[in-house]
Amino acid sequence: WGAPFARLSRQVSIDRLPEEGRRIEGVALPRLAQRRDSVCDEGPLNSILRTLLRPDDWAAPHHGRFPIGLRTIQWLCAEATAILAAESTVLDLRAPVKVFGDIHGQYADLMRLFREYGAPSHDDHFMGGAGLGGPAARPVLQERGQGGAQGDLMYTDYLFLGDYVDRGAHSLETICLLLALKVKNPTRVFLLRGNHELPEVNSRDGFLYECRTRLESDAAGCEAWKAFNALFEWLPLAATINN
Repeated sequence: WGAPFARLSRQVSIDRLPEEGRRIEGVALPRLAQRRDSVCDEGPLNSILRTLLRPDDWAAPHHGRFPIGLRTIQWLCAEATAILAAESTVLDLRAPVKVFGDIHGQYADLMRLFREYGAPSHDDHFMGGAGLGGPAARPVLQERGQGGAQGDLMYTDYLFLGDYVDRGAHSLETICLLLALKVKNPTRVFLLRGNHELPEVNSRDGFLYECRTRLESDAAGCEAWKAFNALFEWLPLAATINN
């Protein structure tokens, strides 16, 4: 596997991967998961989804500021960590699954893919049903009618292969939306860890700078960056589809 993997804090032989995937079955983590179940449907999650999951009409904010604050980001990371901690290091998935490669903060491209090929949502939630607060919360995509984005989570799972941040201008939108989708649909949306989900890399290649310049203050940006990287430690490393 070469030199890059030698820098990992520990190594596990491939025949021990299933055992390694169960490493987190301890006492504290189930309590954390129970906490998530009691709050995952509350306001912050739906607010994040209404703000970011807009395949038909998303546009980069003119002022450049990210519309979600530090406290909500920390809440989202805590909720997602509870879910990721209960997953295996190697996921065992079944088709049909949509597989997305590197996004690298290219949020407009992600929205275009959702618009043209279907979005990770159930129709009643995505189109302003009970899960998103009723008709007043409906995004523009429903009003556009035929040709607009459609939710397809009832038909397919979603697998994202990592490298969500760095390089592009909208890493915050990308990672926050994907984490919100994971919290909302923990058994249908899956996130793997790429080499940019590592502080040594994303502090150099743009994510840290984006956090410090687009959140409410430099200090808030640093705290958000730390929260994201703590969460990245829990992301699975690989997945199989139909064995």
